[in-house]
Amino acid sequence: MENLTVNYRRGARQRLEEAGFDAVQVEALVEVMTGREDRLATKEDVEVLKEDVEVLKTDVGELKVDMAAVKGRIDGLVMVVEGLRLEVRERFDSLRQEIVARFESLEARLGGRVDAIEGRMDGRIDALEGRMDGLEGKIDGMSGQLTMIKWLLGFVLASTVPIILALVRLAFL
Repeated sequence: MENLTVNYRRGARQRLEEAGFDAVQVEALVEVMTGREDRLATKEDVEVLKEDVEVLKTDVGELKVDMAAVKGRIDGLVMVVEGLRLEVRERFDSLRQEIVARFESLEARLGGRVDAIEGRMDGRIDALEGRMDGLEGKIDGMSGQLTMIKWLLGFVLASTVPIILALVRLAFL
């Protein structure tokens, strides 16, 4: 009889745990049921046990319904989270595209401004080079004139020095 009680307890624990009862509830129910079995079972005991089993079946059925409701809620939350994830991804992609477009626009505007500045600088450099060429021409012209003035002065000095020397000789002679 003792082996029968041990097997009954083990089987009862397993069924109650599978039904979703926690360890404390399982132990209490097994103790109550086996305590009754340890006594001589009467017809009343069997009827009470049947009623208890029916209550347990009802509780297990309600637990299954509750579990299904919880599973439904979890599935709903999973769907909400998935929707939010997609929305975040779409917003991120949209923001990334907007930023890329703004950078491209800014790059184009800056490129145009840089090109304009380069054009103006090229024009100014060309103008300065033209002025430099003009100044070089003037300097070359002045250099030629200075050379001519030097030759002329040399000629004048060369021709007047003998005349002055002749005059000085005449004056002192």
